[in-house]
Amino acid sequence: SHRHGNRDRGGGGRGGDRDGRDGRGVERGGPDGRDGRGGGGTAGSDGPPRTIRGGIGNDAGNNLGPRSALGRPGAGAPLPAPRGGPPPASQQSRLTSAEAQATPTGASPTPSAAVSSTDSLPPMSDAEYEAAREKVLGYFFEDKDVGEAVRAMNTWGGFALRIPAFVEQLVLEGFEKRQMDWASAGALIRGMPSGAGGPAPAHALLAGVRRVLNNLEDHLCDLPKADQHLAAVVAGPIADGHVTFAGLADAVRAAGPEDDEGGCQAGHVVREGFALPFLCRVLHAVADVAGAPRAAAVFAASAVALADFLGEMEAEQDGVADGILDQHDLRHLLSPLVTTLEKLAEVLGTVVATKGVPDAPALATWLEANVGESTRKSVEYVREIAAAALKRSIPSPANTPTATPNAALAALMPLLRAAVSGPGAAMRPAREMAMLFAAQRFCHDAGHPPGLLTRIFRDLYNGDVLDEPAMQRWRDDTSDQTPGKTKATYDVTEYLVELEAEAEEGDAEAEA
Repeated sequence: SHRHGNRDRGGGGRGGDRDGRDGRGVERGGPDGRDGRGGGGTAGSDGPPRTIRGGIGNDAGNNLGPRSALGRPGAGAPLPAPRGGPPPASQQSRLTSAEAQATPTGASPTPSAAVSSTDSLPPMSDAEYEAAREKVLGYFFEDKDVGEAVRAMNTWGGFALRIPAFVEQLVLEGFEKRQMDWASAGALIRGMPSGAGGPAPAHALLAGVRRVLNNLEDHLCDLPKADQHLAAVVAGPIADGHVTFAGLADAVRAAGPEDDEGGCQAGHVVREGFALPFLCRVLHAVADVAGAPRAAAVFAASAVALADFLGEMEAEQDGVADGILDQHDLRHLLSPLVTTLEKLAEVLGTVVATKGVPDAPALATWLEANVGESTRKSVEYVREIAAAALKRSIPSPANTPTATPNAALAALMPLLRAAVSGPGAAMRPAREMAMLFAAQRFCHDAGHPPGLLTRIFRDLYNGDVLDEPAMQRWRDDTSDQTPGKTKATYDVTEYLVELEAEAEEGDAEAEA
């Protein structure tokens, strides 16, 4: 199948539905899930784009791969029961009174009106719930389809009240199983927050985490990596902003085992020295899933003082509080963009001062060699690269011609392609969005000169930095808080309609 070129595009193959997926959500088209586009373009005319290329050096070839189309098992395979057997169904089905009433600091609000609450459905019996839980988890750990698992959970009547127990049981079964796929478990929890379209409000997820934390000392005796696994489970919602690090810190501060009178020994986890290592592991886990800049951002936004979580023995030792960042390998993690910003200022600033042409491939290679992978895979890194490139190439936004490609921006395309390609293929769509939101912010700060954002979008498209689906995701996104979205959308609407019409034409030709 082929697309016909228009004033900004050339021919290229395109298979599958408009978003490049089939009915199960499996990506189709090229090996990286993208349209197969070919051709060539120059800075002097809106010619057809070249084939999407990978990054520089070790970052090359990290485009998205197609998702697996594993078949469904015949029946749900139940996971092993937690140590001592599963809790009684009656205990699984309700929040404790404290959990039901308390919403930790920073917890997300209740699900939006766009998401159907499970509370509006007829409540499931304990037997129905347990059968559905085992079936969905059995399927999920076979095919790793988070979306389908979450859609199933959204049909479980009364599930909102069972979420703390669901989280606890999932983690405890993992501790017992020993060979648990913790990455997949983390992906499932990451898809469950109400802000992500799932059934779980933030306070319910945190209540489940606290249930595990209450007995963290015992879990660590049985499984020394228990806190590391729990950190991996909670990191996704924190990285995505659906649960705050401050809210987690509140849950950690209150955690403790049951006392002789049936209450909670609040503060036990902190006093015994288990809290600080866990919170530091969470920050590292956030960096693993979303990059070090995201970990730095969620920590800064939380205003959490890590020294407050020193155990009683450590707190009495001189100098321990001052050494937390080094002891837990957090110093570089919490200031990850310093090297990048300094190098961009040095190279692009010098180019501006001397009116020279930047060596974008050399700059991209240097950044790959000198900036950590955890930083380069993040959206924050892409935003900084994009902001510097736009500032360098468009020094006077109000007076920049928009009828023809921007030659100065074209010279920086190797740098922008490398930033978007980056390490971590799963994060490429987010990095593409970050590039577009950086362009939106640049135009907003410049007062939205007419046609400038359309010019930038065209140049990014023709420079093989991103493609039409990325622009559609940017247009449809309602979660990002970058200012200027309304005016930006108005500016580029005609161009996006043009791209969409051509995509539909390509689909029609493919079906013919």
